Amino acid sequence: CSNMSTIRSFSWDDVDLLSPPAFNDSILEALRLNELLARPQYKCDKSTRIGSEHFGFLICYDDNFVSANATIGTAVLLTGDIFEDPSFLRSLNPRRWVLFIPEKYAGLDQLGDVDVEVNYLMRLQYAEDWSINDIINDVAKRQFDSVFLSFYSPWIGGSLEIGGFNQMLEAPKLVAKLLPFLNTNQLQLLVKIEKKNGPNIILEWYRLIYRLFFEFNFALLGAESDGNCGRMLNKCTYRLSFVHFERYASEPPVFGFGSPVEERNRLIRYLKNIDKFLTCIDLNSDHSELPILCKETVSGKNNCSIIYLRYRSLTSLDGLSAFSDCELFYFSPLVDASLDSSIHTFHYGISPKANESILVPGERYGVQWKLLTFSEIIQKTARQHIDALLLDLDGGEWSILEAILSSPHELKKIQQISMRLRLWIGEENENYRRFYYQLLRLSDWGFKKLHFRAENHSTYYILFAKETI
Repeated sequence: CSNMSTIRSFSWDDVDLLSPPAFNDSILEALRLNELLARPQYKCDKSTRIGSEHFGFLICYDDNFVSANATIGTAVLLTGDIFEDPSFLRSLNPRRWVLFIPEKYAGLDQLGDVDVEVNYLMRLQYAEDWSINDIINDVAKRQFDSVFLSFYSPWIGGSLEIGGFNQMLEAPKLVAKLLPFLNTNQLQLLVKIEKKNGPNIILEWYRLIYRLFFEFNFALLGAESDGNCGRMLNKCTYRLSFVHFERYASEPPVFGFGSPVEERNRLIRYLKNIDKFLTCIDLNSDHSELPILCKETVSGKNNCSIIYLRYRSLTSLDGLSAFSDCELFYFSPLVDASLDSSIHTFHYGISPKANESILVPGERYGVQWKLLTFSEIIQKTARQHIDALLLDLDGGEWSILEAILSSPHELKKIQQISMRLRLWIGEENENYRRFYYQLLRLSDWGFKKLHFRAENHSTYYILFAKETI
């Protein structure tokens, strides 16, 4: 039952975003898990449900996840239940099966005309031992198209008080132990949860799903359930389907209950948790409205270059003098004609489309802004190396980040990205989640958070830099 007094309060500054805190409450843990499973993290164009009505999973047949001719090459089945529904196996129909099963597994005779490698779990029935190290040795350094894991068996049921094996608690731990050695395009997991030790079991799976995404690059494709899987979760079975993504998924896991407040707080917590790999003295400390730039990274540097994109009018031109050591390329549809002649000025903005420059209505009637692609902006500088990209787009940064992330050739040229971020109160939770994931993906290109400053509840400054600066 729920005991609200056991819920531990916590400060957002103490929250580990990759390993969310425990609620210590069965109802809240169940609600949080269901919110997580209700949001697929990957969009598959050719998703197919296979199996029976009560034992089915999703398989993605997009080209990234299958072998030639849209077929499954080698698939793995690991289960301890000799009576498990074999319809999933028949429906998948791979070219080769690698099985880890107990003796007398009923589904073995129903695989049809397919190449089969059988590994019997000899110690499972008599010693409640999955021989996990032997399984690891068998799958390590092999590539699979799909892997099905069910660490449950009717032969395991001893009480912990007499030295037994609690398979509900141990199942997620066994999956976690196997994951570092598992190379597969797709993953299917059977998850069972009962009322006894419910909060602990739910939390183990919840945190594992986070690890699957952030540590092992497995995104949730879909989830199905049977049994009592609602608020009073008991005797619940989930069937979870994942795909392995190389660069990025559609969206990250929901945080908490997925409310706008929680998603916003996660984003701000991420921004504040900087990577202190270099001391940073803000070059613009006397002009706080300008994006952050570290004095140590540009001052006295030969042939230094900065791109500054701005959608706000400059209240003072004095601030730009802080960049005097560098060649400055200033892009703004609102560019001031009185800018110093040493500054390269361009009457353009940046397009939200990676491969298309566009025209959009300007601030005044009859005026249009031309927005160049990110690659076109880089080309305007004629530079092969950019020391810093400054984005001051008054909220427009969120619409163009995806285009920047989709321009790998240009990102390799840039050493620092400094942004003035606007986070509006009342933003949709999906948008906060998208913003968080876009910033997180900058790490794929070697960027780390070097400096952070909050101006107010809606304006934040963040500097990303490569350690090679």
